[in-house]
Parts: sequence; C-alpha cells; structure tokens
Amino acid sequence: MESKMTAKLLRDGALRLKENFAHWFASLENQTLLISGGSGLIGSMFISVLLRNVKNIKIYCTTRNKKRALERFQTLGISINPQCDSLMFIEDYKECLEKIDYLLCCASPTQSQYFVDSPVETIETIYQHTKDLLELARKNQSKKIVFLSTMEVYGETKEKNVREEDLGVLPVLNPRNCYPAAKRLCEHLMIAYAAQYSLNICILRLSQVIGAGVSKEDQRVYMAFLSQALEKGEITLLTKGETKRNYLDVFDASSGILLGLLDKNTTGIYNLANPNIFISILELAKQIAKEVGSKKGVEIPIKQCQKANLSAFLPPFERSLDTSKLQNLGWKPLFSLEESIGSMLESLE
Repeated sequence: MESKMTAKLLRDGALRLKENFAHWFASLENQTLLISGGSGLIGSMFISVLLRNVKNIKIYCTTRNKKRALERFQTLGISINPQCDSLMFIEDYKECLEKIDYLLCCASPTQSQYFVDSPVETIETIYQHTKDLLELARKNQSKKIVFLSTMEVYGETKEKNVREEDLGVLPVLNPRNCYPAAKRLCEHLMIAYAAQYSLNICILRLSQVIGAGVSKEDQRVYMAFLSQALEKGEITLLTKGETKRNYLDVFDASSGILLGLLDKNTTGIYNLANPNIFISILELAKQIAKEVGSKKGVEIPIKQCQKANLSAFLPPFERSLDTSKLQNLGWKPLFSLEESIGSMLESLE
C-alpha cells in the first residue's frame, strides 16, 4: 500500500495539474476511455490523475496480469472493488463492449536490453497493440486516439533543437533501432488510418519520463542511478554519460497527454518534453547523487565502468525537443528536475 508521504505527493501533483488545466479535465466528464499499457509508469499515473480530477469518468485498462495491475494501482492510492465502475481491467480489447470515446496507446516494451535481445518481438508487440487500438477506434468512431511515440524516432539528425518535421536517419543494421523503427512504423500507421478512415489522431513524441510512481523494477538509467545511490552509496556509469536530452516529469506528461486527447486538430504530431530540463546523463547522475547525498548526509561518488557492454546503448547524441507547437495550444511544464528526483525518492521509500 502507498505511504502517507506518497499519498500526499500524488494528491498534490494531481491537484497542481487541475489548478492549471481545470477546463481540460472537465471536458472528459461522462466520457469512456481505453488505455493500453495502463499499468506502466505513464499509463498508471495518467489514470491516477484522471480518477482524482474527473467526475463520472470510465476507464478500461488493458493488462496482461490483472493481479499485478491491481497491486500497482493500490500503491497509487486507487481503491478498486467489485462495485467500482470507474476503472476496469481487461486482458483483451474484445472484452470492451461499450462505445469508447477516447483511446490512448501506451503499451510498449521499454527496456533497452530487451530491444537488443528480442528485436523481432519488440517490433511485433508495438505494431500489434497499435493496430488493435486503431481498429477499435475505427469501429467505435471514437473522438480521438493518441499514440505515445518517442524522441528516438528522430534518429541521426544534425538538428540540436528538433522540430516535429526534422526526422533523421535510422541505421537499419543496428538491431537496437528496432524500437524507434517500430514507433516510426506505427506513426505511419496512425496517419494511414486517419487518411483512409477519417480517424482523429494525435502522436506525442516524448522525451525520457521521470518522477512520482517509479517502480524498483524499472531498469532505465535514472532508476539504476537511484538504486545504486540508495543501496551502494555510489553511482557507476556504463558509458561516459555524454548523451544530452530533455527529461519530463510524469505529471507534465499527463497534462500533455490530456491535451493530446482533446486537441481539435484532426491529425496532430507534437513533441512532449520539458525544455527547462536539458542535461546529459552524467549531469543527471550528479544531480541524483546530490539529492540522495543531501538526504542521507553523505557524499555519493560517481565512477566509470571500464568493461561495460555497450550494445544496448545508442551512440552519444545531443538533442533538445522543440515543444513550441504543443505550448502554443496551451500546454506548459510545471515540475522541475529537483522536484522530479525528490518525487522518485519518496516513491521508493
């Protein structure tokens, strides 16, 4: 179950969003949503925010493991009982028999090592989940379907401040590129469905998402740094940490997704990142070391691993996402890097 500190953290974050975007939340009252991959970090936190801020909303959450999904939402302070009709877990889209107003496609592998070890399954999983939701949206004549893509789709581009049209090269000989390639494929699939079946679609290209609700099982780089700092009192980098990119708090991701669902443009593609958080992996490690060290009253050293397997990592790059298109629609990030790291520390306690 959630701690009192985590409960306050989640309530305060959701309230902060409602204070800034109240009219957006009101637009989802009496609506039905289907969210694939809803027990992951982004999906579960988005659902948590909606259930706290929207009246009379019904959400179907697809999951491969209902028991694990139930436990996940209990840690987020969401009470589920047989009489609850606000949030329902389903294993197959066919279990959802009523009209769906909005759909959100979050389902996707997220671990870099999995991309390297299972590139075929990575592509198949991302494609099939997206295709299934698009078919459901078509049959339901839904108001909007949103697809969560990634900043990795930009590939090797010379642009450092990347706009939505600045797609670069994705070398096909690198199996690790199965992930951004699959995301690109599904972006094309979204556009194809919009053109052929007149679907209203939105594609959001997210930077790395951090913040409240992180799980100890998460294997992404920020989680590795946090775990090492908390458990070993030091941080070990597997690379030089030269890659520089944006990060985004999960609450800010939630408000961006909310706007994506309500966007009046029939076909929208938007970058979703915090332009105020643009740092290298090494700088992220230093900030985490600073926050953990301050909390524990010790210094957290940062070391470099000399014999790391680098096959799971992309070549170093420096890339900031231009979010002016989304900000022109009224979106703005509210949470700082320090707040995000503090939220992750509270979530892990």
